[in-house]
Amino acid sequence: MVCLAERKENTDGSEDENRCGADDPRWLTPPRVAERLGVDPQKILAWIRKGELLAVNLALTSTGRPRWHIDPKDLDKFLERRQSKPPPPKSNRKRARDDEVIKFY
Repeated sequence: MVCLAERKENTDGSEDENRCGADDPRWLTPPRVAERLGVDPQKILAWIRKGELLAVNLALTSTGRPRWHIDPKDLDKFLERRQSKPPPPKSNRKRARDDEVIKFY
């Protein structure tokens, strides 16, 4: 398992054990994200399955039930991509003058 948490040195010079996985407060679970966004946890899992929301599977085995955890930075990027944007400005198309239009009858 890859852990992106930084190692901290104790005062005696020994390295402190990484906090990685479900106990690490940096990672958010799908139910916690769903609570923050006010949606159903299944919606969060659907976004993960579609690849719209990046998450890490921290399950002990890859064949078992997934234990998704979401980095808050990835959640912020996801929310930025889904933000509404103002509509593009309307182009003021000018009508061709009558003397420039060739009339066919």
